[in-house]
Amino acid sequence: MDFEEGKQGGTWLAMNTSGQVATLLNLMRPVSDMDGTKRDRGFLAVNYLESGMEGVNYLQRLRREGDIFNSFLLVTIDVKPMMGDVTAAYYTNDDDEGPVILKEGVHVFGNSSPSQPWKKVNAAKRIFEEVVVSRQPDSEHKEELLAEIFQVLRNDTLHYPDEQLDKDTEGRPEEYVKQLSAIFIKPELGLYGSRTHTVILIDSQGHVDYVEKTMKEPIDVTSNITWITTRMQFTIQDSSRIVSHL
Repeated sequence: MDFEEGKQGGTWLAMNTSGQVATLLNLMRPVSDMDGTKRDRGFLAVNYLESGMEGVNYLQRLRREGDIFNSFLLVTIDVKPMMGDVTAAYYTNDDDEGPVILKEGVHVFGNSSPSQPWKKVNAAKRIFEEVVVSRQPDSEHKEELLAEIFQVLRNDTLHYPDEQLDKDTEGRPEEYVKQLSAIFIKPELGLYGSRTHTVILIDSQGHVDYVEKTMKEPIDVTSNITWITTRMQFTIQDSSRIVSHL
């Protein structure tokens, strides 16, 4: 959750017990393209959960006002266990298309446009898909699956050089850009970095494991990092809301 002055209540990831999930990604763009007069994007995920709308409908409404924000990507997921139905979709104001309804399969997003992904996004998809296929998720191997997904999130391999990354980050220092090419961006670049990782597992009965690991403060990436784990378990049923501690 965002606690910055004037932005309290915003978040990058949110879920409610009605089975709705939203994740927000700010798309990296050249410094010259950033507009400080545009509205904050941090409330988009929370607004979706509070809207009472299904994801696709919310994204369609959001599209009508997309130009009042800097570039972003919002992914919505509606899980309906009783109907055996999952609908996932995304919208980005970076183009004039969408929302896009996702087909069944493995999907990975980053701070780049879905149509022009950075190398690390493609790498993350390959690694994540290997984990999912090898584990064939079931209740007997839940803990192993969680551990392996968190390992993916902590992968700090640099995928650089990357022509698309360079294009999207024009105007920023090369060393900074290079560090952005890793799945796990250690918060040693000032205030920017991955300090919280979240994994959400939902089975066919609507049982949810919401597991979040956050770096203990003060954060010092030069020494051993201590992770604080928060775990919530519930069954999809009503409109109560939980949000990430980001």
